Order: sequence, then structure tokens, then C-alpha cells
Amino acid sequence: MLIYRNITRNIKKYLNTGNIIVIYGARQVGKTCLMKYLMNGLSKEGRKVIFIDLEDLEMRELLA
Repeated sequence: MLIYRNITRNIKKYLNTGNIIVIYGARQVGKTCLMKYLMNGLSKEGRKVIFIDLEDLEMRELLA
């Protein structure tokens, strides 16, 4: 369940700027849930999205 927060609206303002948006914070506060919510909405619009989880050790090594 997603609790809609003001930050969601703020992030949406920057989605079409071509910049990378980084969301960071303490564990278990809803960062991944927020990203999945945004990705779902963009996918429904037919937009291509990429999600990179730096908790994934293989991804970290790939990007090192």
C-alpha cells in the first residue's frame, strides 16, 4: 500500500528533464515502493523505465 506523499508530486516534476533522479534515505521508509509506483505509472503511459537497485551486488560490480 502506498501512502501518497508530497515528494511524489515533486519527483514527477523532474521526470521529463532528462536528469537522473536519486532517491535515498533510511531503510524501510518506502523508497522502493515509491519507485515501483512511479515506474508503473510511466509504463502505463508507454514510457521506457530503468530501475537500478544498488543493493544488488552484481549491479554494483557492473557499475564499478
